[in-house]
Amino acid sequence: MNPLVNAISAALTSLCMQLLRHFGLFQKRRILAPNETFGDIATPGVVPKNDDPKRWDALVAKLRSLGFFDFVPPDRLEEVMSYCRTNHRLFDDEEGRSLFADAEDLSEGGIVDWLTHEAAPQLKRRGVSIPRLTQSRDDLKYVVRVGSREYPVHTSEDSALDMWTNGGTVTLKIVNDLLSASAHPDRLYWIHGAEDGLVAFLTPEMFETITFARLLGSNSWPYAAK
Repeated sequence: MNPLVNAISAALTSLCMQLLRHFGLFQKRRILAPNETFGDIATPGVVPKNDDPKRWDALVAKLRSLGFFDFVPPDRLEEVMSYCRTNHRLFDDEEGRSLFADAEDLSEGGIVDWLTHEAAPQLKRRGVSIPRLTQSRDDLKYVVRVGSREYPVHTSEDSALDMWTNGGTVTLKIVNDLLSASAHPDRLYWIHGAEDGLVAFLTPEMFETITFARLLGSNSWPYAAK
């Protein structure tokens, strides 16, 4: 091909890519690892909620093919999927994947209680058992032990914000270590919130599908970095 034509083609391609990025139509994004999702990467409002019915139909159908609704009783599957499409929500008690998790409670000594009463039933459904749990917490440090493994949560030198963050990230790490050791494909992601936070069991592909669909507002979606 003529060198001039090559040069013009390359210039036009570069210009098109710049325009797409400028108008937000082509953004390079990095999908976060589960333990990173505790951070509020996308400021609420950055991505507005989108109620486009066709796009919601497509998202729900895609998630069904990925096994998102596998824990829904067969006789309620269509009802739950219809609820997601109509109410533009994915994370509710009905889908069998999400749990409430308060970062303040976790950081103030609530990790073992949350693992025992909230996470354990969900893990059991996935064939994953939790080893013996113990913890120690005083004015100097907070440590959780899962079987023979020790998870430091925070020390007296951490700020209040660091304590909250550590409580959330350590809880995710404990659950995800158990899932990984059992070779289960799900991982626990922090969806939104700090107090009254929400976590959900998703495969990485589900997480990516939901994030890139850009239908849930950025105060209620699995976060991905821009």
